[in-house]
Amino acid sequence: MRVEQFNAVDLTFYKEIIENLCAIVYTYDVKTQEYIWGNEKYSEILGYSYEEVHLNAHDFAKNYFHPDDIVILQQRKDHFSKNNTDVWSGVYRIKHKDGHYIWVYSKIKVYKRDEKGNPTQLLGIVVDAAESFETRIRIAELFKERIRHENRDLICNLTLRELEIIRLIAAGDTYLEIAEKLSIQPDTVNKHRKNILEKLKLNNIASLISFAKETGLA
Repeated sequence: MRVEQFNAVDLTFYKEIIENLCAIVYTYDVKTQEYIWGNEKYSEILGYSYEEVHLNAHDFAKNYFHPDDIVILQQRKDHFSKNNTDVWSGVYRIKHKDGHYIWVYSKIKVYKRDEKGNPTQLLGIVVDAAESFETRIRIAELFKERIRHENRDLICNLTLRELEIIRLIAAGDTYLEIAEKLSIQPDTVNKHRKNILEKLKLNNIASLISFAKETGLA
């Protein structure tokens, strides 16, 4: 295929595909922290016009992310500034122009790098999580995935035995029942409990059970 054919025909074709996706697609400049380009799906998904989002790029996320999800802004920034991997994904809430919050799933990939290998431009996609997955169960799974990611270092410190004990504790088993199931002494179960709470920086069994359910460990 000749270049002029590609420019005249294929680019139009790809543009039509992007504009018809049920998703926001955009490119972002890491240095200036400004959007470079975006399709026209902002109003359809978030209620805001393309101009409202792009002209206020610095403040949009800060002002319209759910207060409990603001931490994701820093995590996303740190992820690429530390040059961890080429891809970041997350689930969070954005305030719709009508005033309610909607869950969205975002995936961002490094699009361009400088001569030193540092990310300079990002390519991102944002979809309405509820509409895309059509179930609250899937949203809950995405939320657990996010919590697991935020606590990844803590969870990675747990041994297989400790993970097993966490599941049994969350299931409501007593120390004696756990000891019997695992063929160990009750005192050993208690030692594991103390180690688990210390590793996860938790204070009691109630918080451990809550943590296990939130992260999907149980």
